[in-house]
Amino acid sequence: MTFRSLLAGTAITATLLVGGATAAVATEGDTGTESPLTCEEATARLEKAQARWTEGEPKVIERVASLQERLQQLTDNGRDKAAERVSRRIDRLENLLERAPERLEKASAHVAEICTADTAS
Repeated sequence: MTFRSLLAGTAITATLLVGGATAAVATEGDTGTESPLTCEEATARLEKAQARWTEGEPKVIERVASLQERLQQLTDNGRDKAAERVSRRIDRLENLLERAPERLEKASAHVAEICTADTAS
């Protein structure tokens, strides 16, 4: 083991320990409640998320199509391990395409709850 790799390993270990300690200290004072969002803040966050998805969805669809072409090439050339990796990527992106609209719907319902609570108080 070289000195460089020993030093790098020590640095990584120290970083993980400090990060873990910081997380532990941060959760000690946590009461379990988040600071409440106002209706305007929640709406702004939702609009930002919807805009990101509107912009990102075509890119994800395009990426799935290109990965499917690549998968076909790899399968034709008998590169099974690489084809398996590409197939997992495709699955992950297709799951994203399925889940994102559902999550945006849930977020929209949550924002509606926040806004109703704001108007009631």
